[in-house]
Amino acid sequence: MTRVTQAHIDARMADILEAALRVFIQKGTDAATMQEIASDAGLSAGARYFANKDELIRAVFEKVILENRQGFAEAAAEARSPFDALRIAGINALNRVRETHGCIDLDLAITAARNGGQIAEVYRRIHAD
Repeated sequence: MTRVTQAHIDARMADILEAALRVFIQKGTDAATMQEIASDAGLSAGARYFANKDELIRAVFEKVILENRQGFAEAAAEARSPFDALRIAGINALNRVRETHGCIDLDLAITAARNGGQIAEVYRRIHAD
């Protein structure tokens, strides 16, 4: 039997996160289904890399937060002053919203407030840092 490598698993999980992000942006986290996300990622609906939709939302949310933090760190590194850092970070955030998925943080915050549970806990923990 062929053994699945960790690199293969990591690549599929990255594909799923990107697909989930696209579907969440199009439909919102509440309306999106795991089947739609699997289909968008080019996987069968039976492929299980995440236990449930809440776990997938949490993973997408953590990915987006990490990207946002990296963006702020990059802005701070190239800035000449605190005001310049805010200006650069704002421009970069606006560009991310235009290009990809900056708006997903708002939808995840709304989902966390509405549903509570793990998503709300992750949202509070990440924004408390």
